[in-house]
Amino acid sequence: MSKNEPPPPPHGHTPRKFNPELPPSRGIGDTFSKFIKSISRGKIKECEPCKKRKEKLNNMFPYKKNNNEDEVQDD
Repeated sequence: MSKNEPPPPPHGHTPRKFNPELPPSRGIGDTFSKFIKSISRGKIKECEPCKKRKEKLNNMFPYKKNNNEDEVQDD
């Protein structure tokens, strides 16, 4: 192994690559959903209550703030 070569991944694990087919996560709900799909290898499907919970979590913990919320209005 040369100095410029990165070390091999532990235990033969291959790092996952970015999947351009998946939309970017809007908040923590999307991240949880992707995590569950990944861990279950797609065996656990999203039911209606799960979708509502995901949307609620995305609204509570978004990754990008709305620019209008950060503006200060002078009266």
